[in-house]
Amino acid sequence: MPDQLHPLIAIVLVVLGLVLTITGSDQLVRGAASLARRLGLSSFVIGVTIVAFGTSAPELFTSVRASLDGAGGLGVGNVVGSNIANICFILGVAALFRPIAASRTIAMRDAPIVLGVSLIATAMMLNQSLSRLEGGALFAGIVAYIWYNLKAGRPDTPQPPPPESDLEPENATPPTDRAFVSSLRTTIGLLGLLAGSWLLVWGSVDLALSMGVSEIVIGATVIAFGTSVPELAASIQAAIRKESDIAIGNILGSNVFNLLVVLGAAAAARPIAISSEMLTIHIPAMLVTIAIIIPIIASRSRIGRIEGGVLVSLYLVYAGYLFISALM
Repeated sequence: MPDQLHPLIAIVLVVLGLVLTITGSDQLVRGAASLARRLGLSSFVIGVTIVAFGTSAPELFTSVRASLDGAGGLGVGNVVGSNIANICFILGVAALFRPIAASRTIAMRDAPIVLGVSLIATAMMLNQSLSRLEGGALFAGIVAYIWYNLKAGRPDTPQPPPPESDLEPENATPPTDRAFVSSLRTTIGLLGLLAGSWLLVWGSVDLALSMGVSEIVIGATVIAFGTSVPELAASIQAAIRKESDIAIGNILGSNVFNLLVVLGAAAAARPIAISSEMLTIHIPAMLVTIAIIIPIIASRSRIGRIEGGVLVSLYLVYAGYLFISALM
């Protein structure tokens, strides 16, 4: 982050960051939904690839930078903490805004894939280290994951065209250009979302410092949560616009991306030592949160406001534990 700013400038950055985050996430979801239909892909596949990978960019930059600086443990903590926040807090908050419909396919196929990838990554870390070779193996796994989703996600019959409200007027663009327009809207929305989240975190950190909040508390709250702002904004916007597949795909895809690409790239850049606390507390918490979501979806084919409230409550308990532990 740049040098500390005047509080008024920090407030302007926070407001500007919020505006960019909200408008960027709206354009991202609109563009992604339209692009999915134009390409004949399911919204879930777009959510689990383009949207998920784009919104996970902050975790990638943060973790690789930490690894290169010799703070690989911070990178692992960022990945594990973000995955817990994705399932409990972000998916929970999105469900509180609007209940999220979820097919049994997600419960029986896609969520177990996330759990399986998590178990593989955990097995690699049981010896309290993650080597460059293991990091490279994780990173290579993303190719298979993308290929599988593209192969499984193309419907046998063409998808209906996007609603007129999500597209330009009928005569505004030739049909052959509409996929390009949707791609452009998705890209602009993603860039706005990432820029907005960066400004939001920058301004929030400066405000906290100006109020005398310690850097330790800031790191455990603002920075850790800040890297998940893109997922939060995109998932809430998707839920509001009734694009449930994009909301869930974003969360599940982000978790896989974090483990395969972010953790893999961080370890490939520099071998990472894994602490016993990570293995006994944080990684088990990550595995439990993923395991919890499978029966919820399988039994009800939706994540309602009650389930959303439970998920958010679980995250608050976890975050409270971290905060209290940091003060002791």
